Amino acid sequence: MSFVSVVPDIISSAAGNLASIGNALTEANVAAAIPTFGLGVMGADEISAAVKAAFAAHAEQYQAVSAKASAFHEEFVRTLSSGLNAYVTTEFANVEQGLAKALNAPVQSLLGAGPGAAAAAAAEEAITRSFDLPLGPLHLSGSLTGNTFADGSVFASGNAVATLTTPLGQQVLFSASGTGGVDVNGPMFASVNATTPYGPVGLSLNGTKVTGLGNPAYQITGGSITLPPSLPLLLAAQYGPVATGTASLMNSTGSFFSALSSGNLIEAAQIAVKFPFSYSEAVLFGHTTVSFPDTSLAASLGLPAVPQVHIPFGGVFADPQPITVTVPTYNFGGATLVGSTFALQGTQFGGVVPLFRNALGLPF
Repeated sequence: MSFVSVVPDIISSAAGNLASIGNALTEANVAAAIPTFGLGVMGADEISAAVKAAFAAHAEQYQAVSAKASAFHEEFVRTLSSGLNAYVTTEFANVEQGLAKALNAPVQSLLGAGPGAAAAAAAEEAITRSFDLPLGPLHLSGSLTGNTFADGSVFASGNAVATLTTPLGQQVLFSASGTGGVDVNGPMFASVNATTPYGPVGLSLNGTKVTGLGNPAYQITGGSITLPPSLPLLLAAQYGPVATGTASLMNSTGSFFSALSSGNLIEAAQIAVKFPFSYSEAVLFGHTTVSFPDTSLAASLGLPAVPQVHIPFGGVFADPQPITVTVPTYNFGGATLVGSTFALQGTQFGGVVPLFRNALGLPF
């Protein structure tokens, strides 16, 4: 494969063009069959009959040759298309295998591969894997390097770029770089920073080693997130008052029917009277949190627990609050990532008015 250069989108286009040509030839052959096979006799004499027979014989030979040519053309297009599919599948497999190998050493050390495995990894050179994946106008490229040290600590770094070819030229969708490491004696960290058309994006996580569990264990304890200021402002303007108002109505409705079912008519009447006031307060100053993904759905499908992100939404004048993340406990062959809930400092979400003031740099 090192001497083969393939451009998938060009081959795919060529296969489509060849298939269109084959369809056109088939239609032409069908159209030619009727006037050639159905040639009428010009007269009742023997010469006219002989001329008709000669033309019919030539038409039959032409149709036979055309059928063979059509079969060959179909087989050629099918071979070209299957070859392209095999090439793309192989390229995806190579990228996946490369990334897996690059991550293998750090992950094994993190998950408690033991001092023997760490020593073996320390004897190896740093593992670097890269990928270059053209997908039509979209182009993905990047690299990942993993290092394992003599004491079992690990460090990894990488970068990735996505570009899109447009009539106006090549546009960078995002450019990202990141680092991560685990010290065998405790601290762990990971950070990713990216540049996008909407502004800079960044995420960092930090944690520590947990003792007393009898096996290697780590826990994420905090982090920070940086998002374009327009994102929380847009969410606050579009969904903040709706989310807090809806949460207030649902709570009031639940309390109202609960009071009715228990026979407490006075309490139910008081809740009904407070409905509009509770709703107004929630729309202006209330807070509510939207969590995703829905863990109950994963549990009902028998899937393992996944991390959950909690995004705060606020009323028009609600103070901004940080995003929080819940990470469940994971066990990996002798090692444990202890579950935790932590706040991401940095970009906050809340009411549209405070966020707008923050964006303009105005004091509260």
